[in-house]
Amino acid sequence: MALTGTSSLAVIPSRSEWFNVVCALISKFGVTSAWNVMAIMGHELYPTVLRHRGMGAAYVVGRIGAICGPFMKNLTTAYGLVVVLVMYASLSFIAAILALFMPETKGQEIPDTIEEAEHVILEFILLFEINRM
Repeated sequence: MALTGTSSLAVIPSRSEWFNVVCALISKFGVTSAWNVMAIMGHELYPTVLRHRGMGAAYVVGRIGAICGPFMKNLTTAYGLVVVLVMYASLSFIAAILALFMPETKGQEIPDTIEEAEHVILEFILLFEINRM
């Protein structure tokens, strides 16, 4: 997502058409990669009893961007391309920063119950507080 945000911001000062196309392709690569990572990582974060509901909710929220996509052309004509690119970049950077707070799942057992998931979250919060001090 940081790659997507950076390439979206790089388009703003550029007047070169080929550079804009390359940055747009890099942005598309970053978004597609993040979507695929979410499809894998999301299953590891939810406990077994909530996994399908949680991933369903994640996909619904992810599809809101696809629903809003066609309306970005109207926003571009009304306010200019810079506003849309800054909005894309800022949302991408926010997503990248929030992804840093996801707990590590490598070598960890996937929680089966809600109580186990709460325990994992509390351990993560405690570890975060200890590292912050």
